[in-house]
Amino acid sequence: PLGVLLALGRRSALPAVRMSCIVFIETVRGLPLLSILFVASIMLPLFLPESLLPDKFTRALVALTLFAAAYFAEVVRGGLQAIPKGQFEAADSLGMPFWKTQRLVILPQAIRIVIPALANTVIVMIKNTSLVLVVGLFDIISSGKAALADPAWPSPSTETFLFIGAVFFVISFGFARFADFLERRGNTGH
Repeated sequence: PLGVLLALGRRSALPAVRMSCIVFIETVRGLPLLSILFVASIMLPLFLPESLLPDKFTRALVALTLFAAAYFAEVVRGGLQAIPKGQFEAADSLGMPFWKTQRLVILPQAIRIVIPALANTVIVMIKNTSLVLVVGLFDIISSGKAALADPAWPSPSTETFLFIGAVFFVISFGFARFADFLERRGNTGH
């Protein structure tokens, strides 16, 4: 939802809204995810008092969400630009207000067009979640390393990392198949 709002804001006729969305999107997309995670985990505690500071997991979650929203906004913006101007004019001629036009006419078509790009972005974001281990959060790779370090559970590292890879594969492949299903279902032609 935040990515859709940013995409709509980037195409807004209001200069302040458009510029603030452009600055946010281009700034976040221009920074590596790892640096955003470091700012959220290490720099933010230096600037906020302890009483206002959310826990490390929440900070990482917000950082990942903002990073993903910037990328989603660009994908959705591409879909919005692909919609013919006649669709906007038709909704205007029916007297539909802006938000109703977006919700019922424009966004369904735009999202249908960008399903492959959205699926690709989601899969990349799923894989990017493993970067949280760099800032000290536990993820599936950290769990595998902890299991290997436990002397009570002697397990070969090959099987552990193959299992972790299989988990990522199942999630990513499953989402790719779901995106293919959505694409076939929404393929109504032009």
